[in-house]
Amino acid sequence: MSLTPGFIYALKYMAARGGQLITEGYTHQYDSTLNPYTGVSGDDFEFYRVTADPTQNWVLTYQGPVAEDSQNWAQNRINAALGELKRSRLPGPIAWVTPHYAASGLDYRTFAANFPITMQRVLYFDNVPLTGAKNHIRAWGGSDYFDGLFFPYVVQKDLYGQKVVPENTGGPELFEWSGSPPNPLSAVLAAARVNLAVRDGWAGGYFDPDLDISYLQQMVAGIRALGFTFVPLANSVQ
Repeated sequence: MSLTPGFIYALKYMAARGGQLITEGYTHQYDSTLNPYTGVSGDDFEFYRVTADPTQNWVLTYQGPVAEDSQNWAQNRINAALGELKRSRLPGPIAWVTPHYAASGLDYRTFAANFPITMQRVLYFDNVPLTGAKNHIRAWGGSDYFDGLFFPYVVQKDLYGQKVVPENTGGPELFEWSGSPPNPLSAVLAAARVNLAVRDGWAGGYFDPDLDISYLQQMVAGIRALGFTFVPLANSVQ
């Protein structure tokens, strides 16, 4: 990134107008290993080994943490990510998001030690077998069973010590991508509406810049129309 001036300019442009940087891993991939798709940054998992069903790409099997997994390994990747931002002369990140929301408990604790806020969905592990799997993310993960959870509200301190601002709406996806089937804009807005069922509910999502900007405009307008107010991330968010 530090060798891509046009990209750095775009980030500085947004930051100067109120945008906040969130660090999403270091490389968002597990080297050149297919994990599970292409081995390319942005496509693959960074902290967890995953395979995809060859006939149904969105059906994933979570194999367990990467072979190198340790507190030191995770910390080194965080340090490398922060170093790249510093070399790019960009403001420090306000929060962390785990690539594809998958890491070991050890990794999540390392993230919590480095960042005051995370914005993500989280895997929570349990030695007790879970039965009656309801979706494709529940799986066997090494020595533990786990499930992927997300919330309609801010979690001040989770099992790993993380402050979790929820990502609970997803983003508009026109095609199958990264383990998920297409997600139309109507589904994003429907998910946001569901979070109004609780007091102080949040609607947190994302937008991929390869889509036309009109989808972002419709997404923002639709969420505002439901009664939500966009706010900056800060340690004080409740």
